[in-house]
Amino acid sequence: NGEKTSELNSDSAALEIMSRLTDLIDPYTNSYATCTISLRLINMALEIAEPSYLVSDPRLLAVLQDKLCRHLLRLSTTSDNVIFVQTLRVIFNLFNSIKDHLKIQLEVFLTSVHLRTLNNMNQMPSRTLSRSGVDVDHHLNGSSFSRIEAALE
Repeated sequence: NGEKTSELNSDSAALEIMSRLTDLIDPYTNSYATCTISLRLINMALEIAEPSYLVSDPRLLAVLQDKLCRHLLRLSTTSDNVIFVQTLRVIFNLFNSIKDHLKIQLEVFLTSVHLRTLNNMNQMPSRTLSRSGVDVDHHLNGSSFSRIEAALE
């Protein structure tokens, strides 16, 4: 009976810690330093935890699927390289650990990254030539580019 109580306390503690760390990576309410440290701690937790443990508690899984993924999506649009790299590490470890429970989140994240990439490509200088002299902008901004954008909308 004492073992069961210890297990419940451990699960509750893990839930509280992950929930609090997830709150601390919200870029709208926390500082750069707080987000960076919290991302590193979340990453360590994901690297250490067994995937079966992460999905064993529906409340913990809900924090990972909802709140954590939402904040990671926000952080993935940052222009700060340190935050961006830490965010990508957490995303990688999260999807690597519990990918079967994050199919929608993976789709949303990849679409967001793809749209961001397309947007950055669209803001390139008006004419870019490759080493071989091919007009890269013509290929990127031509009809194939428009078809990619339309398909993503």
